[in-house]
Amino acid sequence: MKSALAMFSVGLLAFGAYAAPALGAGDGDDGNEEGVKSAGDAAKGDARSQGKRKKRSVKKNARVGEGAEPEKESGQAGGTQIDAVDPWGSDAQAASAGGPVSGFGDGLVPNWGALGGPRAAAAFPFVELHGYYRVRADLFHNLHLDTWTSDSGGTSPVRPPLTESLDTGKGHPENPNARFSKGSDSLASANMRFRVQPTLHVSENLRVHSTLDLLDNLVLGSTPNTGILSSDGIATEQYASGQDALEDTIRVKHVWGEWRNMLGVISFGRMPAHWGLGMLYNAGSGLDDDYGDAVDRIMGTFKLSDMYLSLSWDFPSEGVVGKSGQFLDQESSLGQAHDLDQRDDVTAISISLFRKPVTDDEWDEREQLLYKDRKWAFDWGAYGLFYHHDLLSDGKGSDVRLREVEATIYVPDFWLSFERQWRGRGFFKRYLKLGLEGALAAGKVKEVPQRAGEQTSVCYETGLEASSCPGSETYNPRRRELLQWGYAFELDSRFDKLRLGFRHGTASGDKTEGFGVLDQTAFDSTASDKDLNAFTFDRAYTVDLILFRELVGAVTNASYFKPSIGYDFILQDREAWGFTFSALYAFALEKDATPGDDRNLGLEFDVEFFIHEYDRFKWSLAYGLLFPGAAWNLLDEATGKVIKEAGIAQTLQMNLGIEF
Repeated sequence: MKSALAMFSVGLLAFGAYAAPALGAGDGDDGNEEGVKSAGDAAKGDARSQGKRKKRSVKKNARVGEGAEPEKESGQAGGTQIDAVDPWGSDAQAASAGGPVSGFGDGLVPNWGALGGPRAAAAFPFVELHGYYRVRADLFHNLHLDTWTSDSGGTSPVRPPLTESLDTGKGHPENPNARFSKGSDSLASANMRFRVQPTLHVSENLRVHSTLDLLDNLVLGSTPNTGILSSDGIATEQYASGQDALEDTIRVKHVWGEWRNMLGVISFGRMPAHWGLGMLYNAGSGLDDDYGDAVDRIMGTFKLSDMYLSLSWDFPSEGVVGKSGQFLDQESSLGQAHDLDQRDDVTAISISLFRKPVTDDEWDEREQLLYKDRKWAFDWGAYGLFYHHDLLSDGKGSDVRLREVEATIYVPDFWLSFERQWRGRGFFKRYLKLGLEGALAAGKVKEVPQRAGEQTSVCYETGLEASSCPGSETYNPRRRELLQWGYAFELDSRFDKLRLGFRHGTASGDKTEGFGVLDQTAFDSTASDKDLNAFTFDRAYTVDLILFRELVGAVTNASYFKPSIGYDFILQDREAWGFTFSALYAFALEKDATPGDDRNLGLEFDVEFFIHEYDRFKWSLAYGLLFPGAAWNLLDEATGKVIKEAGIAQTLQMNLGIEF
């Protein structure tokens, strides 16, 4: 009860992140048609360009409306993370609200207007600073679904409160065997994050971007000073570092450089990755996001007519690294570490071709097309990835082990979006946006490292030698074939203050028991399964409050349908007050993978009330109610009969955020 009351007494404010877009309005040439002759002229040109973009962004927010997140500046919370290093992208979908989202890949820019207006002057180098601060309070009820037992652990990845799950006594000296009282089903806490995204402008064409998270998702009150009692009696203070170590207090998520030249943009370093709707790769730039993709990459982006081409060489894994000489087997912060072998490196090469507005001039043309000519706007993108891994290495120094893998995977992806604004008055101000993304992953793993040394042909059901069963029932336990697919569809429409939306998506499944996200690893080397068919949406692509976000972990082995309706009580150029209500139903494609051996995953209702001052502040209060399906029932492994039926789960969440 104390935690629940504390949750709604939190009055902290929060910030929203921006970042410069690829080939976008950070360019001095785009903001100043006569060209940039000096550092001062560059600042003036960018300030004029940003002032125009900022005004345009606010106007479009009023046209399109609040929804889950409106049109935003680059990198801003809830918007698209289309940084200069990752110009592919489309829109990050709206997390859990189901309303309109910003354009799929809108080229958005930082607040250059903060430099002081059209006549401001700045000398290189200078630092541009953006980010957000957020506090979130969560109350979860019965997320263990009433199926937990000390023997099986239940069907939910969430354990019940400790007073429910611990069988040990209270440890009181007068009654050491006394047990805790039962009946508690709720978990409540609050957490915070301060994200800072500084950009160092070295010159007109050289920049260094970074993302730092301070006290990243720190649970308030989780680092008490001196335990239960402090020098003052009752513990009321926290460790100044925020957590137990400095590396937990400040987490560096991204650092990358950008060189703009006459051919295009060259980006290099560790950078956010986002593509399409965010189903395959998602930067997680939303104010309520927990996850986000980062990649070590060298990438070039070039303009071809009205399209853009990106070529990248990624570094997913270099295997074991070490230092020469006496430091080979020791931990040392001195000197440079080296890759100990080339054949244990993962090779990942990608190419993407896309069409969408990026520069200021392109965005001006888009606004002319949508709001003056009243015509359809069409964007699209195609992406391909080649992935190869020859050897797997682990250990340190002389204790390194090498194991064969020989994994090869091909990943094609395609996304598109349509957008249009119609003429009209009052209720008949109409807006429509459609988005679709589909992906396929195909390949093979010739040698499963954990199965090295086993026979190459065994019975599928029993695992015995192949001679004891017909040839059609045998398989190679050391080999895996991979064929996965998934797609996501988004629709957002507006009729004046009324918003209607629809979300649908499907991810292929696998017969291996478990969803493979929170309940176990996606790759179960011990399972008698010759195929790896379970496609998993990016964890930053959220579609609800409970089912996929908290229980499954991501959309996988499932198909979902989510209609939504919203209304803005107050809709102005700079802010909106309203609500969004949505209903989501989902079923599993492979019922054998679910705990209850059933396809019905459940029905969830979510409602959110919000106050949003665009680009500055957001408050929201959301409630979720899940009626779990038979897929979550606890079964007797021997008989297959239901031991416990899954119970209703609920959540109440309040978010506060300041964006800058």
